[in-house]
Amino acid sequence: MQKFFKQYGWIVICVVFASILPLITEWISRNDLYAAVLWEQTHLLLYLFVILVELILIFIVYFVTSSFFAGLIIPTLLTMVMSVVNYFKILYNDNPFSMWDLTLLSEFGDVSGTVEYNITSSIIISLLIFVLAIAGIVFAVRKQYIDIPKINIKKRLAGAAGLSIVFICIFQFCLFNSSVNALLGFDFNLWSTKEFYASNGFIPSFTYGIKDFLEVSVSDPTPQGSEVTEAQEAFFAEEQKTEVRPNIILILSESESDISKFEGFTYSQDPMAYTKQLASTDAAHLADMLTPVYGGGTSNAEYDVLTSNSALDLPYGVNAYKQRIKQPMFSIAQLLKKYGYDTTSIHPFMRKFWDRDLVHPNLGFDEYLASESFTDPQYVGNYISDDDFANKIIETYEAKRTSGNPQFIFGISMENHMDWDSSKLNEDNPIKVIDQGPLSDDEKIQAEVYGQGVYDANKSLEKLVNYFSNSDQPTIIVQFGDHLPAFSSVYTALGYEKTTTGVEHNLLYYTTPVLYWSNYGAIDLDDKNYIASNYVAPYLIKESGLPIPPYYDFLFEMEETVGMPIRGIYIDQNGNEVLMSEAGEDYRATYQYLQGYWLFQDKTFMTKEEAIPPITKENE
Repeated sequence: MQKFFKQYGWIVICVVFASILPLITEWISRNDLYAAVLWEQTHLLLYLFVILVELILIFIVYFVTSSFFAGLIIPTLLTMVMSVVNYFKILYNDNPFSMWDLTLLSEFGDVSGTVEYNITSSIIISLLIFVLAIAGIVFAVRKQYIDIPKINIKKRLAGAAGLSIVFICIFQFCLFNSSVNALLGFDFNLWSTKEFYASNGFIPSFTYGIKDFLEVSVSDPTPQGSEVTEAQEAFFAEEQKTEVRPNIILILSESESDISKFEGFTYSQDPMAYTKQLASTDAAHLADMLTPVYGGGTSNAEYDVLTSNSALDLPYGVNAYKQRIKQPMFSIAQLLKKYGYDTTSIHPFMRKFWDRDLVHPNLGFDEYLASESFTDPQYVGNYISDDDFANKIIETYEAKRTSGNPQFIFGISMENHMDWDSSKLNEDNPIKVIDQGPLSDDEKIQAEVYGQGVYDANKSLEKLVNYFSNSDQPTIIVQFGDHLPAFSSVYTALGYEKTTTGVEHNLLYYTTPVLYWSNYGAIDLDDKNYIASNYVAPYLIKESGLPIPPYYDFLFEMEETVGMPIRGIYIDQNGNEVLMSEAGEDYRATYQYLQGYWLFQDKTFMTKEEAIPPITKENE
């Protein structure tokens, strides 16, 4: 036995490393050892698949580097680091780590700031086990308990090449074959990336995401060939009569939400008091917006609102601005240009952030004003204040209205972007946490700084409403939050466990306020408690009295047929919240039929002949 281990012990070590690594990565990703063990027991074939992948990677690195220890250390550390990233990404963004995230490193670096990363016990213990294992192997090799064979360069290169071919074949055969997917036990949940990862494990899910990364075409995402798009083309080819053309101010308010729905602490006053007071008048309406993102990913919410496409239809991890909009695409800006509007976007941050300098012209904006267009702005922390942001909107409107055209101004604020730390504290701030409840002192600071940011966003809205209330030009203002703030420890301290799923979870973490206000008539949206992000513009155009394009008509028909989807749930035709998992295959098939076939003619959804008749109020 001793002779066997001395000669073949290095192979045994490789197998042991490859076998334990899936457990370690699941433990780190879930921060729950019991859940990790349970996953391995209930997904044996996927577990064996991961062992095979890791073992091949270990041997490939060994053969390429001629170092047995490099073969163990590089794949192990790489996998562990990826699982750590996955844990924190779910914690702060409610979405797992995917290949697409590698294309967003510049955006993360620009805003990551001083985000606090609390190292978990699973990370510490796993790293300790790894270090001790390597130290033990080094000791065994030096004491000659194990012989590491010397392999000449020709055999090593041949082995690396052969294993690389095997790896590619396994990848191709296992991930591009639906029958093998089913045999391995992949559980496909098309509505929730987080649930997909939780069910199938981090490494299998990440690996499967590489398939999407390689398959998805980003060169021509524009819908074409469908009845809707043909009607759109005809609509744009005709002259559209517009009796009233109100100015339209559309504002994405960074991280704005009604944080008071998380009970357990008390502010000195409601940060959203002005918005709620305004909503009590006939001139305004306040609803919950169903947003596709949590804690970040602003541009996907922006994509939804401007294009009225849904980021929920994009492949796992895809960012619409970075991977989808490479050419002109229909948007509310493009539509309003047809109606004779001047179209301007304003963002008090870096011009290239989320590729807006490339995307906004493709969406139909005449001009994009970034931070360099602000003169001596005031800062709150690292970002231009919402007060100066509102001043810039007014300044831009006054400069451009001399053209005689109605104005469409889309603004993206920045003041309340993370971080919510002491650098933004000010003794004169009216928003204080007067009862911190279970919050720690650091969490109290986060909540207080964030609440002041929401208050400032409301004050900037008030400034705009007051300005346009005194204008004789008809104007509509819409302000919406893009996502909730990413301070998970605050939610956890208050007793809201964000690792759960379900209706309550999604309504808490994926709804933000959206306010419609008009200076020339009542807003008639009293029956709308929820408005999906991709429906914000259609309802805006409907309220304005401007001609409604075929695509918006299609969306209204779709709402009547299948309701409004959100992550993991949907709002049905009667305004009820329903879990996607409880909706049944009829709902899924109908949604895919409408969104996939009629809009995109996308055969990856289903063909018209395969689709079931749409669900209607009569036959549901």
